[in-house]
Amino acid sequence: MTNTCSNHFTIIGDPSDISDFYNKVLNPMIEQTQNSFTQVVTIRRHTRKGLMFRVITGWNPNYEWMKGVLDTYQSFWMKNEWNEEGGYAGVWVGQYRDGEQNISTIIWNDCCDEAYYDAFGSTVGQLVENE
Repeated sequence: MTNTCSNHFTIIGDPSDISDFYNKVLNPMIEQTQNSFTQVVTIRRHTRKGLMFRVITGWNPNYEWMKGVLDTYQSFWMKNEWNEEGGYAGVWVGQYRDGEQNISTIIWNDCCDEAYYDAFGSTVGQLVENE
């Protein structure tokens, strides 16, 4: 069985890039979510200059997808704060600086979902969603 990974994205960028990304990338993902039984994408905030959204992936973040987004939308500053139910978590931050992709990643051993559930009566993903 696949461990789920909850990815909490913050993207800040040029308004035309934000609009294009929302319409061409996120909207199709949202439509796919609405036509399935699993929740894949949740929009948390959407403004002219920024987006905050959550994406569920299997096992870990989709690093190639994130790098591809940066290649396409080079005005973006992009952060993904993620945790997977097996107990790993991390932060991935990417942007283009001086024409080059600049990425920083930190990964650590976190509490697994069972430990959160035991302590708080819900998983870390459920706690974050209710904020």
